[in-house]
Amino acid sequence: MRWNRAGWVALIGLASAVASAAGEADAKWPAIVPRSAEFVVNSASSDIVDWVIENTHADALYRVRCRGPGEDAGFTFSGDWECRLVPVHEKARYSSLFLHDPAATRDWQSRARFFAEQMTEPCSAIDGYGRTRSFRLRGMKISLEVVEPVTKKNHIVGTREQRAVLHGFRFRMRVENDPSAAGEIAEPIPAPRLRTDQAACAQFMWPKP
Repeated sequence: MRWNRAGWVALIGLASAVASAAGEADAKWPAIVPRSAEFVVNSASSDIVDWVIENTHADALYRVRCRGPGEDAGFTFSGDWECRLVPVHEKARYSSLFLHDPAATRDWQSRARFFAEQMTEPCSAIDGYGRTRSFRLRGMKISLEVVEPVTKKNHIVGTREQRAVLHGFRFRMRVENDPSAAGEIAEPIPAPRLRTDQAACAQFMWPKP
């Protein structure tokens, strides 16, 4: 097959268009400034942690808010400690970007919710549901970690029973660029295979294994 000048120009134009489209896909989400922080939480039921993720121009892109149970800015925080991730300059389509299911119907349906029972064995050994949780989305990876947790007994509402609740701890957050994380909300992780002694841990997990 012979190619004339027009044919080569068309081929080069097509290749450029494909390369441009690939570049746009790679640049769908802006790069962020990698950073980490540690906070001292003295009381999970009353303390609030706010953290901002910035782009390379020092503009705020996302805001992370973590706190104990309660209503806050239209979001219902639950568990012993929960984190919410929202964009700063765009209209949010989801109550939190930590959600992994676009069809989620409740604010708590994410892995960004922590319970005291998940801080110790056997539950703490379940990958993705223990003291450290990682989330991949929007060209970045965000890690949340509870360090040196202290629990206390609390009455279960409507009963005479008590359960241990997460009380004080150090809380670490880290964010780094991850170009392979292309989703708008957090990627789902593989369902863990629970050992026999971890069966009771399922009640504190979402999605249920």
